[in-house]
Amino acid sequence: MPVRIMTWNIQNFTLNKFATTRDDPGTLQGQHIVTTIARVNPDILVLLEVSTSTAKWHADRGELITGPGKNGVLLLHDILRKKDPKSDWRLVPPLMGGATRTGYKEGVAVWFKNSKMDFAGPMCVSNVHQNPWKKTGKIITQACNTMPRQNGEKVEWAFDWQDCLPKTQPVGGLLGYQQNQLGAMSAFYHNPDDEKKFLGFPDTVNRAPYLTRFRVHDGTSQCKRTISLFSIHTSPGKSSVPGALKAIAKWINGYIPTLARNEALVIGGDFNANRRDSTQRLWYRPIFQLTFNGGNQSFRWATQADPTLLKKVKSATPFGMTPYRDYISTGWLIGQQRYNPKGSLEAIDAMVVAYGANPPQNPTGGAVNRVAGLPNWAGIDMWLPIPELLDDSEVRRIFGLTKEESAKRITEAFQTLVYFGRIRGASDHFAVYADV
Repeated sequence: MPVRIMTWNIQNFTLNKFATTRDDPGTLQGQHIVTTIARVNPDILVLLEVSTSTAKWHADRGELITGPGKNGVLLLHDILRKKDPKSDWRLVPPLMGGATRTGYKEGVAVWFKNSKMDFAGPMCVSNVHQNPWKKTGKIITQACNTMPRQNGEKVEWAFDWQDCLPKTQPVGGLLGYQQNQLGAMSAFYHNPDDEKKFLGFPDTVNRAPYLTRFRVHDGTSQCKRTISLFSIHTSPGKSSVPGALKAIAKWINGYIPTLARNEALVIGGDFNANRRDSTQRLWYRPIFQLTFNGGNQSFRWATQADPTLLKKVKSATPFGMTPYRDYISTGWLIGQQRYNPKGSLEAIDAMVVAYGANPPQNPTGGAVNRVAGLPNWAGIDMWLPIPELLDDSEVRRIFGLTKEESAKRITEAFQTLVYFGRIRGASDHFAVYADV
């Protein structure tokens, strides 16, 4: 049975996404986030670009996120559990990754349906590795390789995170560890026994991948599948992205040379590499050159090359050709009825997957476009669909407007919160999903 994974770069995700403001008195942006998750109905949910208050450029990897980002994650966790109690949504305590030299840092939040799977680390919580701010409970995870160390202390998450994970062992057992004694991996090393030499992506100040593991049980007492998920948000740039993907491939090649028959290895998130650009498409080459199990298995695309990056509200229009209208392109020339030839469609969010054995069916997935309602189960999250909004004959008749004037009025309406404004206000990216 496929597992649906959803990853979403929600720009500067904090509690403010759900706050009542002068510009968004009805919290339409927060509603868009919640209803989109409900429409996709994932088994694993990943939010990228979660804001955090702590920002030190030397990057205490593994430190728990703090501030409004933490509060936003906990609020969304509460919403998911209340809206869908049968799924028993659980949250892996979100850790920070790398940081820029200017001090900007962010975290990753990962949820999963405990009714379908258990969390299996790969890290274990350790009070030996707590940072200097011990009183605030910023516990970090032990820097081991791919399994909790057999002699590691069995310490539970504390404070606001103590009830986020089940107090039971993952199906099949894991050296006696309970799920609430395990954590994600957000720091990678050249040598797992030397915690002073960080592996950079491509440098130590760049954002590192975020590894979580799950054992799928589908409500039984047996482990049917294992899923290892690398969630990534590479630092943008023509030198940073290729270097980051090379580093990820190098680490996987060194530490995950084989995959079990029932295992899937997924890399997903914001690659910052445009699949629709012939040059940037080559940046993915190190990932697709990896092979497993004697060369019998390799990575394949789990998502279509759908555009995922949205224009700013004030420059977006509903004009253009379906499905790539002017809210995701770089300019529809309305007078010439064509796109700006210098423009491009940015397909930078994606997922790839490798299996230990050939799957019964190929993975499927793509962008979740709730402006156009693609795929059809995603639904349109606007007051009127674009075709009806563009039917300006009545607008022109009532107000006596020229075609150019009516186009301006339609664009202004499209940019409001009841249309595109709520979607772009929630994030500058579409979410992507994959059934793997």
